[in-house]
Amino acid sequence: MTVDHDGKIRMDCSSPYAMARLVGLKDKYQVAFANDPDSDRHGIVTPSSGLMNPNHYLAVAIRYLLAHRPMWPANAVVGKTLVSSSMIDRVVTKLGRRVSEVPVGFKWFVPGLFDGSCCFGGEESAGASFLRFDGSVWTTDKDGPIMDLLAAEITAHTGKDPGEHYCELTAEFGTPYYTRIDAPATPEQKAKLRRLSPEAVKEANLAGEPICRPSDTRARE
Repeated sequence: MTVDHDGKIRMDCSSPYAMARLVGLKDKYQVAFANDPDSDRHGIVTPSSGLMNPNHYLAVAIRYLLAHRPMWPANAVVGKTLVSSSMIDRVVTKLGRRVSEVPVGFKWFVPGLFDGSCCFGGEESAGASFLRFDGSVWTTDKDGPIMDLLAAEITAHTGKDPGEHYCELTAEFGTPYYTRIDAPATPEQKAKLRRLSPEAVKEANLAGEPICRPSDTRARE
């Protein structure tokens, strides 16, 4: 295990620093992957792109699954957290499906995955799950290994690795830009955040999107 960008040991399968040894194998295999210690997150490495950004892989996985799972309910939504890439919205809309955008936390996908009304749920921190071939529930928690095996299925079935598929998406829909910034917080700052109320948020929009309460979040075209 290599250390993360700050010299700390961090089991982050989205970090190219922590995943450096696996990234070093990218030219030896058609696809390589790893999970964190509790196997609920995925890290996908391909010859074309190295370690894939989780947002990029989610978009590729969704496009492939919606085209290759004919027994899934036609009205089942695709779930994404509000911090996940807008590329997902573009892919889902192009395929005639609906996106259900929810607050951060995989728990918001559980009811839909359980009853089959949500065919896929994913978050930008590399956690995702989806239904069985017949549209029934597989799991209501994040499942890293099925996302790994899906990368192998995509590569074997299409002859192109997931990184190559993402290049096709950017050619069609443009290139969204994303970065994740981790900032330290003191105990006092954390306590203040815990006490934060909706009334303290004075802005109505963020990055061109309306700020909503969780109860206002719903599936949208």
